[in-house]
Amino acid sequence: MIQEVQKRKKKILIGIDEISKTDEMVKFASEYGRWLRANYPVYLVCTGLYENIQQLSNVKNLTFFRRATTIQTEPLNRILMTEMYKTKLHISIDIAKEMAAITKGYAFAFQELGVLSFKQGSNFELKTIVPMLKAELFAYSYEKIWEKLTNMDRLFVKQLTSKEEYKREEVLALMKDKAANYSVYRDRLIKRGILSSRQGYISLALPYFGEYIKEYCQ
Repeated sequence: MIQEVQKRKKKILIGIDEISKTDEMVKFASEYGRWLRANYPVYLVCTGLYENIQQLSNVKNLTFFRRATTIQTEPLNRILMTEMYKTKLHISIDIAKEMAAITKGYAFAFQELGVLSFKQGSNFELKTIVPMLKAELFAYSYEKIWEKLTNMDRLFVKQLTSKEEYKREEVLALMKDKAANYSVYRDRLIKRGILSSRQGYISLALPYFGEYIKEYCQ
């Protein structure tokens, strides 16, 4: 079938969402690598969590995954979120800005906050919606995120729950004898979207994640 497509000078684009290392995916990726070596006009676009893509990239004989172009998604743009909230919920720009700031650009939080606000009607109050948002984040997102963290990753993020930002030196002092691997943990957690950084400072990237850790993970 692919050869017939090639004869007709057409191209095939395959898209896979939420990719992970399964037996079926490894088998497909191996076959796809063979298509590449044969110069067939087949292209692959896939999305997934950082750690899932890394696991698949480390499978023997799937080195083309490591050579592929990768795009690390960034937090959602605050201005675009503000405009979306303002337009769809028919609210003032000040409230829309506050809502966008609450989400920290986390896509799931942006979606859930919008849904919860819409369900409350045009006279909703953020102070009544935020507890509901926290419950959604804690139960359907953060619990799963926490389960997949290593013990050292957990120890690292537990040091970051008392204030908004920390200097590198502060975290090193808190980690004590584990401080030698600071850069390894920091970089890994940034790639997973759990930490954000700016000029010597780091902070938790997910809204209310610090509260979740203090309330459910101690």
